[in-house]
Amino acid sequence: MLGTLVMQGIVDEKLAIESYAGTPTVRCWYLLHNYVQETRKRRGHFCRSYEDFAKRCLDYYTKQGITVKLDWDGEEEKEPVDVLGELQKDGVRPRRLKKTR
Repeated sequence: MLGTLVMQGIVDEKLAIESYAGTPTVRCWYLLHNYVQETRKRRGHFCRSYEDFAKRCLDYYTKQGITVKLDWDGEEEKEPVDVLGELQKDGVRPRRLKKTR
């Protein structure tokens, strides 16, 4: 929902990223991007506003030099993941959708 409101210009992008859901959105995109892309192949448009918001967050954090890591709670064998670094890879990176306005 927040992604749709940001896409439509109803909620300020910077406010949404910094105050509400920027880091969780990026972390979730890293974990769910394969699912979203596979589901989109079957259903058509799926999570478009979420993908757009994830891309906005990624761009914002990259410009600001902010690091986002994903720690695996209680799983000592897994090292923290540099989420922004991983999201720069082709196939993982969320694409930017055209603004609807």
